[in-house]
Amino acid sequence: MSQLPRFLKKKNAIKASLASISPAIRDNFEHLSKAFEKQPPLPKRESFFMRPSALVLWGTITFFVFLAKGFPSDDLANFLLTLPSPEIQMRAESAIYHPPLGVSYRDMTITAPTNDGPISLDFDRARGNIDLVTLVSGKPRYNFDVKMYGGEFKGRLRRFYRGKVSHLKGTTIHPIDLSTTRKLTHQDLSGLMDLQTDYTWKTGMEDKGHGILSLSIAKLVVRSLNMNGFPLPPISFTHVHGMIRMKNGLGHIETLNADGPMAHLTGKGDIALANPYPRSIVNLDFDISLRGELAKIPLPSITGKNGAAIHLHLSGALGSPQVSLNGIVLPR
Repeated sequence: MSQLPRFLKKKNAIKASLASISPAIRDNFEHLSKAFEKQPPLPKRESFFMRPSALVLWGTITFFVFLAKGFPSDDLANFLLTLPSPEIQMRAESAIYHPPLGVSYRDMTITAPTNDGPISLDFDRARGNIDLVTLVSGKPRYNFDVKMYGGEFKGRLRRFYRGKVSHLKGTTIHPIDLSTTRKLTHQDLSGLMDLQTDYTWKTGMEDKGHGILSLSIAKLVVRSLNMNGFPLPPISFTHVHGMIRMKNGLGHIETLNADGPMAHLTGKGDIALANPYPRSIVNLDFDISLRGELAKIPLPSITGKNGAAIHLHLSGALGSPQVSLNGIVLPR
């Protein structure tokens, strides 16, 4: 019994200690609660699909899917046919668009106006693109590569002064087969022609431009020629080379050399192009040295001498010119 009072004293002491500690704990808890209330809430974790980078990636994928599936590429390819010149008409059986600004066509026809009516060029395949850098400068450049008449021609077309002036420069990669050009030239020709051109013209005056046309023909054969109504036998040349300088629709032949088994020919003169080409007006002089059996044929001459040398002058329409042979005008 003696220990009970001691136990009660310890119990009362513990209660007194807890009573003194409780207000301090309560005050600290209230202080911490108020501190947490003053702090801003923690940011919510952002979803990956809401990040700007993810949105840009999604937009890019959607754009390219649209280009592949829903973009009117054929309509754009056909629209680009109208860009080079409003006066030049272009059409194609099939058109394919190649981003960003490339196109390709098959069975394509280009029709250009001339004083004597339109003239048409046919292409088996044509491929081109617009140089984006040149669009900024206001002088767009169209690069092209076409397969036509059995050959291939590659070059570029540039526009200046808001489309009022055009410049064409190109060269053949593979020679043109002249036997396929009868519809264009209205002549029966055969041979393989390499061509280089550097030509500038104003819009609406495509046949009145200026520039240089250089050509080289291998194994040329000219058929269906006539002189004053008399048909001539086929004329063949192993190699032909010429350069024509164009100015205001008038072509000046600066050099013309042709060499073959029957003759060697040099020429110069002027030609005013027309459509069809046999209606072109010419003023040409040729010096011809005959070979083989042709050199034995007696030829008329104002000097009364016969020989293997011929001076030939042509004037008038190319299809039926006035012919002078060694100074003697031949009757029509």
